[in-house]
Amino acid sequence: RTLFAIAAPQRNFLAGDAYATVGRSYDIPAASAMDPFGQNLLLASPFALPSALHIQGFGLLQLDPALILVVAPISLDMHGIGVLPLQIPPSPQLIGGRLMLQSLAFSTAEPRLSNLKPLNFR
Repeated sequence: RTLFAIAAPQRNFLAGDAYATVGRSYDIPAASAMDPFGQNLLLASPFALPSALHIQGFGLLQLDPALILVVAPISLDMHGIGVLPLQIPPSPQLIGGRLMLQSLAFSTAEPRLSNLKPLNFR
């Protein structure tokens, strides 16, 4: 489990399957190698920016800032790894849709944004 966090290109990293099935639970793994027992904040937007926006002190914001929603906090374990289970509503209107995810590690002296994680609904 520790290798997952250390091997990530960012110090704050979101992983998981590319597809979520409507009506079922979907797990979003998060890793922040330098933040054992920390907290990440999961952010979502229906759109990503065409090119990332550098936010001084936080890294690259890749979500459309006008449409960002805070989803939930993700608690990390002693290895800096956590999983957030999300229940996907059983709505057929979601099928074919996409949600863009990014997390913010905010429990350290150096808050930082994660990679962009697209989530497709089927």
